[in-house]
Amino acid sequence: MRNLIITFLFLASIGTTQAQTPTIAASDLTVVSKYCSQTTLSWTNGNGNGRLVVVSKGSSIAITPSNNSYYLANDSFGVGHSFSATEFVVYNGTGTSVVIDNLETNTTYYFAVFEYNGGGSTFSFRTSSYPEISTTTKNLAVSFSIDDPYQCQRGNNSSFTSNVTQTDASNAVTYSWDFGNGVKSTIANPTYSYPTHKIYNVGLKVSSYRCKAEYFKQDTVAPMPVVSFELFQDSLYNSAMQCFTRPDGRNNQFWFKNKSSFGSLVGATWDYTFISWRFGDGMSDNSWNSSHSYSTPGTYNVKLVAIGSKNNIEFCSDSFNLVMTVLPSPLDSSLLEYDSVMCVDGNIFDFNYNSSNPLYNYTWNFGDGGTSNLAKNIHSYASVGEYKMSLSITDDIGCTGSYSDTVKVIPQPVNVISGLAASYCQGKTEYNLTTTTLGGQWLGDVNSMSGKFTPSKLGLNTISYAVNESGCRDTALVTTVVNEIPIFEMGADTVICSGTSFTKRISPNGANVLWNTNATDSFLSINKVGIYWAQISKGACSFKDSFTVQMIGAPVVKLGGDSLLCGDGMKNINVTAPEATYTWSDGYAGGGVRKITKSGSYSVVVTNKCGTATDDVNLTFLDYACQIFVPDAFSPNGDGLNDLFRASGNVEIIGLEVYNVWGEKLYEGKDGLFAWDGYYENELAPVGHYYFFIRYLNPENGFEYPQSVSGGLYLTR
Repeated sequence: MRNLIITFLFLASIGTTQAQTPTIAASDLTVVSKYCSQTTLSWTNGNGNGRLVVVSKGSSIAITPSNNSYYLANDSFGVGHSFSATEFVVYNGTGTSVVIDNLETNTTYYFAVFEYNGGGSTFSFRTSSYPEISTTTKNLAVSFSIDDPYQCQRGNNSSFTSNVTQTDASNAVTYSWDFGNGVKSTIANPTYSYPTHKIYNVGLKVSSYRCKAEYFKQDTVAPMPVVSFELFQDSLYNSAMQCFTRPDGRNNQFWFKNKSSFGSLVGATWDYTFISWRFGDGMSDNSWNSSHSYSTPGTYNVKLVAIGSKNNIEFCSDSFNLVMTVLPSPLDSSLLEYDSVMCVDGNIFDFNYNSSNPLYNYTWNFGDGGTSNLAKNIHSYASVGEYKMSLSITDDIGCTGSYSDTVKVIPQPVNVISGLAASYCQGKTEYNLTTTTLGGQWLGDVNSMSGKFTPSKLGLNTISYAVNESGCRDTALVTTVVNEIPIFEMGADTVICSGTSFTKRISPNGANVLWNTNATDSFLSINKVGIYWAQISKGACSFKDSFTVQMIGAPVVKLGGDSLLCGDGMKNINVTAPEATYTWSDGYAGGGVRKITKSGSYSVVVTNKCGTATDDVNLTFLDYACQIFVPDAFSPNGDGLNDLFRASGNVEIIGLEVYNVWGEKLYEGKDGLFAWDGYYENELAPVGHYYFFIRYLNPENGFEYPQSVSGGLYLTR
């Protein structure tokens, strides 16, 4: 404050002069030293009579001084005049250096020096150019971890590990720990055990040269729960030893009363207390008080576990045990022996409990009103039905056990086989047989697995079916006769000549014969084509066979007329007769279609069982033979010369049409006649010009190709 007053008086003394803007700015602005919260600046003065130092946190100087304004300075950053929330005046005077305090650790600051002239209320600042520099303060940061910040009071031991970060790692660091209860430590990584339970606010302060930092964290030490439980004493039969089945007939039941208590945690409340009952048989419960029934006899260690929790973190736990005993039932079902099903006829059931303990009391109930107090019994039932039997045993200490089941008295099985005829014809067909009782066994002349009958064995066949229905046995028996089928063969199919007949004979061996003609003899005279069959019957068994009769005639051969053929053409000759042999004059063998391409005389002899036929033909192949010749005039005057208009040549004419000059059709050939006699509507056409159109087949390479020709003709007298 004293420095501020001197500076103010000095400035006031020079304020009376006329203020002019300095022409030379300060220079050589330098950071002489820096620490976590302090920085020293130095510079070279310009030609002003004073200078203003402004510091900005985090960014360059944004606001410059205004003329005719006086600015109070303070070397503690944030105390002097404020241009903005981050810009403050730290120096106003005539010197060349300043030490700035109250800076933040590891933070970048920007520094600027403004030259000015004037005093009082008149000032002129040089803001057109000025030196500016930035620097980042040194860093010193601290934190620490606790190996287990949530422990029980009993046996607690916390390990504290510090974590220090600083810009200059060579600087020595001093430590000051406060464990929250007035106990201190100056080592880097101490350990400490708390004498009482509480939530402690642990602090660590560290310092190095001109740097300080501190960090706080909570360490929780919780009280130990006191866990115990007991059996409710006001519950009937509630003791640590119970019968598996209690004397009142109900199952064992243990009722547990929780007597646990929890200490309070200073500075906090429990979120919840976790309770876990573990009954020793794999079952558990989380109720405060609980009960449990055991499904098997035995000795069970019942444990109660109690755990305190805060913010979903488990603190202290404790447990308490008691042993519960479940006495076994005096009734052991493995010692029971009894019949479950019997036939009604002469039934005698054994009901035995194979134990000779004289201290046991037995009570049998056979389900039909009969009872017994013996360990071993026999009992008969008067009628068919289901009976609920039971046994109850009480031992010498009052534990009971009971067992019940259903026994059956069944009627004798009804065992009947159906589906078998009195007789069969021998064969491979399977016949399904049915029974009134399932689950039995097939015996005799039948498939023992499927119960299907196949009549393959001649003579008497015996079939039986045995059943055993819960000890009730019965066997059904049926018979059938398998007869032989009178098999015979008619023989191969037959071919006869037209106008002939033959006799077919079979051997019936004393059986009845029936032909498809209704004849009943062992032979049949046949003179017609068709399918013939005969059936032989012997008793109920019959057999039928058939054959086919075909009729043929003597062969007929027509090789056609002698022909003049194309030089490169082919003649197809078809010679076919049923069951025939063929003998050609040129050594060719076989019938059917023969293709001839060479000139010569050809003859063939065709023979079958009904006769012989022969024919011959002369074939001449010439190059010009396949041309068609059409006259251009004819004279239908009745002199026998050129009276008809027709085409000629080694071709087949298939159409002829004649037209007059007006396009009127005068003639059309039909039914293989293709020659015009010059008449139209029964009158001779007049002399003159006419037109024709001819269609024909031209033989080439064994085939006939359709072609046509047209032109003019002249009719004369």
